[in-house]
Amino acid sequence: MCSISNLKALSRQTAFSGGSTLYIETTTRRPNEDNSEGSLELTGHLGDVMKESARIALTVARNFMTKVDTKNNFLNTSHLHLHVPEVIMRV
Repeated sequence: MCSISNLKALSRQTAFSGGSTLYIETTTRRPNEDNSEGSLELTGHLGDVMKESARIALTVARNFMTKVDTKNNFLNTSHLHLHVPEVIMRV
């Protein structure tokens, strides 16, 4: 079984005028329950496109884990919270 207590990651945001580094924080909101469907809560400075991208990324990760390790239900049953504290947009 996999577990996330508190994870911080870096991501690169790119645009026509350059890019910036994004700090992304994730944690489990509550313990995973084997019989429940997992959820994803998105908070912070995220636009609609970035929220949609996060949901798509979770779907891809769930599908990948289903193929790699059929017994690992962590992404399907966990209640995840993803927070982006700040997004720098250059115009």
